Amino acid sequence: MSNVSPEQTNKGIHCRCDECGQEWLLQSDGILEAEVENADEKDELSVRFFMCPRCGKVYVVNLFDARLKKLLKKREVLNARLDKAYKAKNVDFAFAMSKRIDKLAKRFNRHSSELSMKYNGTFTLASNDKDLTFVPFQERNDE
Repeated sequence: MSNVSPEQTNKGIHCRCDECGQEWLLQSDGILEAEVENADEKDELSVRFFMCPRCGKVYVVNLFDARLKKLLKKREVLNARLDKAYKAKNVDFAFAMSKRIDKLAKRFNRHSSELSMKYNGTFTLASNDKDLTFVPFQERNDE
C-alpha cells in the first residue's frame, strides 16, 4: 500500500491521497470489498480497499483468498471454544485453545504475506465499476 498518511480521530480516519493530495475523513462505510477480475483463478482473490474521492486511487487494506477465508472461519471457531473454556474456568483447555489460535495466526500472517508479494502492484476499478483489476509492478531493466 502507498503512504496514505492516516490519522485516526473519533469520527473516522483522516486520510491524504499521495497521488493528488486530496484530504478526507474515511468512515467505516468507506471501506469496500470487491473481487479481482484478473486474479489467478485458483486464488479467488477479493480485496478490502478504500478510494480517494477525487482521483479514485485504490488503497488496499487487505487481500483475501479462499485459504485465508477458511483460516478466518477456523479462528472464529477456536475463539468461541476459548470463550467457552474461560466461562467454564477450564484453564488447561483455555491454554490449549490459546496455543492453537497462536499457531493459526502465524499461518494466517505467513499466507497473507505471500499473497501480498504475489499481488505486488496496483489495483484499479474495473470497467464494470464492481470488480478490481490488478496491475503488476514492472521491473525496470536500466542498461
